[in-house]
Amino acid sequence: MKKEIILSLIVLAFFACAKNHPTGYRLKPPGERYISSYQTMQLVGNFQNWNLDDPNSYMELMSDYIWEKDENIGQSGLIQFKFVPNHNWEPSFGTTGSDTGLSGYAEVVSGLGTEIALNLPERGIWRFHFNEKTRFFKLTKKEGFTGAIVGKIVFMGTSIPPYPKAIIKLCDTLYHILSTTSSDSLTGNFGFYALQPNRYIILITATSYLPETLLTTVREDTVNLGEIVLVSSEIRQPPTIDGLNDFLPTDLIGIDPTGDMTERNLDLDSLWGVIVGETLYIGFNAYCELGYELSYGIYLSLDTTRSSGATRDPWNRNVRASFGMPEFALYIWHNNRDSLSVAQLCEWNGMWNYYQINSIGGAQAYRNDNHFIELMIPLVALRSPDSIFVELFTTGGENSHAQDTSPQDPNVTFTTPNWSASTTTTLSSFAIIRR
Repeated sequence: MKKEIILSLIVLAFFACAKNHPTGYRLKPPGERYISSYQTMQLVGNFQNWNLDDPNSYMELMSDYIWEKDENIGQSGLIQFKFVPNHNWEPSFGTTGSDTGLSGYAEVVSGLGTEIALNLPERGIWRFHFNEKTRFFKLTKKEGFTGAIVGKIVFMGTSIPPYPKAIIKLCDTLYHILSTTSSDSLTGNFGFYALQPNRYIILITATSYLPETLLTTVREDTVNLGEIVLVSSEIRQPPTIDGLNDFLPTDLIGIDPTGDMTERNLDLDSLWGVIVGETLYIGFNAYCELGYELSYGIYLSLDTTRSSGATRDPWNRNVRASFGMPEFALYIWHNNRDSLSVAQLCEWNGMWNYYQINSIGGAQAYRNDNHFIELMIPLVALRSPDSIFVELFTTGGENSHAQDTSPQDPNVTFTTPNWSASTTTTLSSFAIIRR
């Protein structure tokens, strides 16, 4: 009896001391619980083209009501920005007043022309601090990060300036673009400065030259990539099936907002596809990780005007197409060891026939450090079409439905995983790939 009384007192004391957290709180590892009135807070401004769908715009809840984000600002001078709660412009936090210094108080604002504007004395990494309760904000220069990436673009067959223009994009390892610059027309030199220590991917493109992709690691020093030779090309060269994204910008055929599915393993965003010669190439970002099992499906159809005659999904998923069922489907299983099964091409011919992708002359690649999947399929295995319709989706095991898609599909709008076996999703946003 005495032990029960002591235990009851301990439980009462625990609840008496606990904070009253609203439903909007977020958890910050290793388990500290902080209070906020919002699910998310974003830093959105002219330095990232006012892109509310930018996955790198989210701030971190550092303590009760306090949000912070480190932002790499590439130049000094005027910047404009707002603090945007819950991924919604209306309302947000800005100002209707005049320009301010490096600190001040934000207002609840609505509409255009209500951004905070200030002048940065120098470029570099700046820490944005915002108190949602008091609406006080401040910017401080973050010291200690002096990393940089420099290099020189050399154009094969061209030795006298002015040189062609090369576009160089700085990306993280998920291929999110962090910054863009161009090479100097007289020297070919380029550079990215004030970088945080991290791994970066450099994407280089120039008209009439083959694209180049480089992976590098930045510490608190300058990484000199040296001379990067771009090779002239009169015809389109195919992507290399190596798990690195070397598709061209014009190969982007599908976009879906990052974060619309809160389970990152199931979340899809960009889909690339191109036909080069007699081969179809497909690539997509895959945020799968160790310990999570799921399947990637791609429906491929020769047209979208009639039913192909299939009566069910080849892997027994509760997925259909708006025009019936496709002639082909690709499925890949991601196991909990963060590796992929051999992709399987399924063909409907009165019944589903199943082929390992390597048995039909195809190939696949996946690098879990880059979270990118590439597939190559000979067109002859798809009945040699001049064009093909495709839609990518994530799903679970048998009798589960699509959880997210690319391109974005109005029929698949789940924000959290839904494993109801009674639900069937109908894909309706097929993208077309032409020769």
